[in-house]
Amino acid sequence: MVEKLILILGDQLTEDISSLRELDPGKDVIIMAEVLGEASYVAHHPKKIILIFSAMRSFSDKLRSLGYRVEYSFFDDPQNTQSLSGELIRRAEQFKCSKITVTQPNEWRVIEDLSNVPLTVEFKEDNRFISQISEFNDWAEGRKQLRMEYFYRDMRRKTGLLMDGEKPVGGKWNYDQENRKPAPDSVLHTGPKTRFWSLSRCNDDGPTIFVSCDHFTLSQYWSTKTARRLQKSRKGLSRRQSSTELCRGLYQANYWLERIHSRNLFPPRSKLHSKQLFGS
Repeated sequence: MVEKLILILGDQLTEDISSLRELDPGKDVIIMAEVLGEASYVAHHPKKIILIFSAMRSFSDKLRSLGYRVEYSFFDDPQNTQSLSGELIRRAEQFKCSKITVTQPNEWRVIEDLSNVPLTVEFKEDNRFISQISEFNDWAEGRKQLRMEYFYRDMRRKTGLLMDGEKPVGGKWNYDQENRKPAPDSVLHTGPKTRFWSLSRCNDDGPTIFVSCDHFTLSQYWSTKTARRLQKSRKGLSRRQSSTELCRGLYQANYWLERIHSRNLFPPRSKLHSKQLFGS
């Protein structure tokens, strides 16, 4: 019998996340989901989407290797409801479990969405930050003006970061005035160093993809077109049509990233077809 479902979001991919700290591998199930709602609520670059989905799939594999049970909703799964709340309800019905645990999301939009799910949702404080929302609320209570600078100073006092006793290191809390000045001519900067790193599978049957941090401006023609298509998902496209557009964007991104890695940067556009993705 499943005791609770633990939702892991795309920006919570760490074993130390608070929602996993009390996990019982014999009773609890981890839920992860690739959904259109999170990929299209604003216009995202397709490469960003492919990076997040790839990282999510890698993390789910790692959790399984540690002995945890993970139920993963792939983007093109016909049963995918394409929303976080919808997937939680679907999994709750599947496992006959109404208790959900999740580390507090970092967007009010997602917090409100999960709060309205007709299930028992427990939000855990996000342990990746040096302050919590409740701490900020306590600090803000009764203040006529909320200025981040003053909260920032209190956090430095709390942690001792960049502090020399009770005073800031260097004698000033910030150097914003100096930072607004242009760099001296003697300062040279040639840009970031080229680095390559590998990501796990983008598709179950697809190859490993590679991303170079100095090639983000290549092949803009498909990324712009796909972003425009995705924006139309809020203007009358059906869920299937919207899903098709995003899948096409993911396929094209994967294709381009492979070409970038092999340095064959300009493949014919005729190969960028949804037929190769859907078979029709």
